[in-house]
Amino acid sequence: MLTPEGSLIFAVHNKWELMRLIVTAISAFEGIGIDSKDVQNHFAILKADYAPTVVIKKKAFTKDEITHWQNVMKTMPTDLPPITYLPYSRDKIGQINQFLTKTSQNKEAVQKYIEQYEFDISPCKDDSPYFYKIKKGVPDDYLWLLSGIIAFNFIIVVLPSRLKNVKKDRRTITLPLTIFICIGAGFMILEVSLFQKLILYLGSPTVSLSILLSSLLIGMGIGSFWGRKIFEDNLKKRLQIVSILIVITGIIFFILYPYILTELLVYSLTFRSLACFLMILPFGFLLGIPFPSCIQMLKQQNMERYIPWMYGINGAMSVLGSVLSVILSMIFGFTPAFFAGLFLYLVVFILLHSISFPIIKSKSKIK
Repeated sequence: MLTPEGSLIFAVHNKWELMRLIVTAISAFEGIGIDSKDVQNHFAILKADYAPTVVIKKKAFTKDEITHWQNVMKTMPTDLPPITYLPYSRDKIGQINQFLTKTSQNKEAVQKYIEQYEFDISPCKDDSPYFYKIKKGVPDDYLWLLSGIIAFNFIIVVLPSRLKNVKKDRRTITLPLTIFICIGAGFMILEVSLFQKLILYLGSPTVSLSILLSSLLIGMGIGSFWGRKIFEDNLKKRLQIVSILIVITGIIFFILYPYILTELLVYSLTFRSLACFLMILPFGFLLGIPFPSCIQMLKQQNMERYIPWMYGINGAMSVLGSVLSVILSMIFGFTPAFFAGLFLYLVVFILLHSISFPIIKSKSKIK
């Protein structure tokens, strides 16, 4: 943790990165209660036009410190990068200096400047950490990728449903089809969102992915095995309860985990990894129940011939969910993306609650 007298030094590549770094730092300062009128006194910038270096101090620079900097720079060789911004002695000429001057006026002026800037210089936050996303909105590459995946999913889902033998079972296949779509996309959105959140507390993407996958897969394996014992004679009720429990557990998890993991930051990486593993395990248990239950649903209705198709749909929707989670996080953040994944499980609950499906209510057990 940075001490009050501590400083961070960043070397960036160009003026656009410099602007985004400053905006992000201003947002962080406001988050810890530093008034926007004073935030300009926390920066010192060298060589703003090319490969700039930024010094950001947690406590504002004093006038004595700035005077010392100026005296030292007078003794340095002239070919060294010049200081282009210092608190209390700034020149209002130049884009960076003008922007920092605006920060002392009002937030509306800063926000308007950000909106009118050619590139995306909106503040980066833990919920949307895309510092090098230059274009405003969603990059074209992601939109093209999303379009291709949607087209592929259209082929996987819609075209087979036009076959003559599928049309005969349209009434009975619609509900399982919708559930497989929701749990395929919903699960992947949840997984990608959880991965990003774990990185914040574990620090390493490799460790975070290892903990997330192992916890989810073990939990889902246990859930898929033991979940069949839940309401063995009523698949509809099982899916209803599990889907709403996933939503409730996800909400509780997202509310509590920041407080729990923040308290654990003082402990070793091993201890924090174990804590994350145990926190995710019950969630994985619940997530492992819907898929095999839906397979059981198809068997119960003598529609085993559609199981390979449903496997394909679930996999295709997982690909769609992974891209959707990234795009949603770019627009809204990973937290809304996580709740979008939960919403798909809520859709499953609503469908099961509202649609009458007599075969699912059958008392016969599948062995």
